[in-house]
Parts: sequence; structure tokens; C-alpha cells
Amino acid sequence: MNQETAKYIMQRMSKYLDNSQMIKLKDTLDDVEKKEFLRELVEAMYEELPTPKKK
Repeated sequence: MNQETAKYIMQRMSKYLDNSQMIKLKDTLDDVEKKEFLRELVEAMYEELPTPKKK
């Protein structure tokens, strides 16, 4: 996966996931073939995510 795209997604999602979920997300991002689709999906659903978790 493009490093820039992976970094963007990880930054956006870090507010909502705990460490174990972030590791699973990173592994999933490494396997995704349609990176631009995933980036657009994250951007589209970002506004609808719940309040960030406190770490």
C-alpha cells in the first residue's frame, strides 16, 4: 500500500480504535489492493463515526 495513504488512514482511525484494533487495521491495509477505494471509504464514513475513544 502507498505509505501516504496508509498513514492517512491510520491517523484518522487512531482516535477511534485501541492498540489491538490499530494493529489489525495496519495488517488489513497491507493486504488491500484497491487503496484509493479504501481511502475514499474512510473519508466518506469519517463524519459518521462515533465520538473518539479516550486513551
